Amino acid sequence: MSAKVISQGYCQYCGSSDAYTCYEDGGAHCFSCGHHKHGTRFGQVKDKKDTLSTTVFTLPSDANYEYSNECLEWVQQYGLSAADLIKHKVLWSEMRQQLLFVYKDVYKHDIGCIQARNFRPSRTKYTNVGDVSNVLPIYYYTKPSEASRIVLVEDAISAIKVSKDIWVDAMPLLGSYLPLNKISLLGKQGYSKATVWLDHDKYKEAQAIAEKLKFIGLVVDVVKTDLDPKCYTTDQIARFMGLM
Repeated sequence: MSAKVISQGYCQYCGSSDAYTCYEDGGAHCFSCGHHKHGTRFGQVKDKKDTLSTTVFTLPSDANYEYSNECLEWVQQYGLSAADLIKHKVLWSEMRQQLLFVYKDVYKHDIGCIQARNFRPSRTKYTNVGDVSNVLPIYYYTKPSEASRIVLVEDAISAIKVSKDIWVDAMPLLGSYLPLNKISLLGKQGYSKATVWLDHDKYKEAQAIAEKLKFIGLVVDVVKTDLDPKCYTTDQIARFMGLM
């Protein structure tokens, strides 16, 4: 269940003019900086069967597929288009100036995490709302289980580009960490190979993730480049992955 929104406005913690959302139960959450205040019912609550149900995150009221020109110019520099965003159900909030990547909780049917790419200079570039450890945000090049290889990257745009250009599945870590429950879930997806491709300054973390993936029977390699995967051409990505 989720509490009713009663107001949206200024956040004293990050300065956002409209991202601080207040709920009728006394709770509050800033969708820009992530500051959270628990209310009396917002968070983990017991349902009628006395089982725990987790917080349900609601999207901005204006979330849709009408992207701003600035947003489209940003994705186009990586060889992507509005059609690619729509295909993967990436939303835009004009009110918050955010590109919204929405992921379901693997254990429930509710939203588990929303990652926002902020387009206002006063905000941090990315904001995560929710628990990234309970989502498995795989971008499939065609349909689930048809690819034998998955590429693990840091951000969603890189994952969308790799899965589109190279015909492999790709998954953003939404950071640079892969928890054990996700490793276990990946082991059940039918992949035989994995590539870990993080930022160049996260090479040690990438190697650590690769070692963990080997324990579930995957053949794993690590790619190290100066830029994110999304910054390279199709031929360059294929070359880095040993496909050319």
